[in-house]
Amino acid sequence: DFNGSDIVAGKESTEYKTYGALYSWEMAINLAPKGWHLPSDKEWETLEKYIGISESEIDEGIWRGDSNKVGRLKTGGDIGLNVVFGGWMTDFGKSNFIGQHANFWCSTEFDEGRAYERLLGLNNGKVGRDKGNKGCAFSVRYVKD
Repeated sequence: DFNGSDIVAGKESTEYKTYGALYSWEMAINLAPKGWHLPSDKEWETLEKYIGISESEIDEGIWRGDSNKVGRLKTGGDIGLNVVFGGWMTDFGKSNFIGQHANFWCSTEFDEGRAYERLLGLNNGKVGRDKGNKGCAFSVRYVKD
């Protein structure tokens, strides 16, 4: 995996070509194109309900759903989100779970150092909700205003 600061070299990496870029929470907030925004924790919950996850299951814990529901979010699913599993990067630059998880930032802060995230697990077929350190790098999907 690429561990450098040269943008041109980074865009030539296999990881970038396969999974795209990963962003810190602050960059994810600031890079939203005009007319778009980083979805909130509640907006992700709306998507979870839309794919068939019950409200009670959403309120229960970190992981919810099943592979039939989450499959709707993956590449080729009927939702059009086309999630690829690019993993995430720690705030120290270590890549984790490439090919196994897709981690997405929510705009909703948990506290000064952390914000909510959504995790899609390829192996367990579930959607997760957790808190990530804002310096970690996750994938980003924006929502039209």
